[in-house]
Amino acid sequence: MPFENTPDGFREVSHHYTKSEYMISFRKAQDNGRVDLDIAESPFTKFVVDEADLVREFDYRAITGRIYTWHNAKRGEATLNLIWLNPPQQRISIYLTQPEGSGYSPGDLIGVLESMQPASYRRSIP
Repeated sequence: MPFENTPDGFREVSHHYTKSEYMISFRKAQDNGRVDLDIAESPFTKFVVDEADLVREFDYRAITGRIYTWHNAKRGEATLNLIWLNPPQQRISIYLTQPEGSGYSPGDLIGVLESMQPASYRRSIP
């Protein structure tokens, strides 16, 4: 994801790139806690959604994606997880963990997905 497309207020805290996959983590501080945004793209990733609730389906580039949520009452957090599988190889997952009631929605995750560009357009990390 090019730096100019980083969601407002988030800063990169870690990244991992190889020829076939990447993972990047962002964080944003808020008055009621922090929001973590993690993006993974890999042809090998397996996604587990056993205890999550499906909250939205959407179509992007003629492929159906799904957004799941689960709540951690002990920590007072909610996680949204977007999964978009573009056969045969591209598998994208976007996780957003936020304090309950922070206001990020499934539409925000779809916006992150739509702002991503193919690897040939990505800038290298300075």
